[in-house]
Amino acid sequence: MIPLRVGAAARFRRTSYTGRVDALYAGARRIAVIVAGSVLLVVGIALLVLPGPGIRLIVAGLALLGTQFPWACRALEWLRARARSALAALRARDQRTP
Repeated sequence: MIPLRVGAAARFRRTSYTGRVDALYAGARRIAVIVAGSVLLVVGIALLVLPGPGIRLIVAGLALLGTQFPWACRALEWLRARARSALAALRARDQRTP
């Protein structure tokens, strides 16, 4: 039997079974979020020209991808700002017209 050094034993304890399972679970969750967000985004873009809720799926995809990527979070904030300004312009137009 090979004697364990103190550093090797401590390293083994730090990377115990539960630690490795937690790391595996976190990696699998990250991959699932990326795949699901990408699918929602691509299907949402396709539904912009096909009949269906394209914008809703794009927003859902960006929200899901925004948990992992800063660019998706920025794109979602930009989209929300554009929607707020469009809604404000629509409300202002409706108030002017009797």
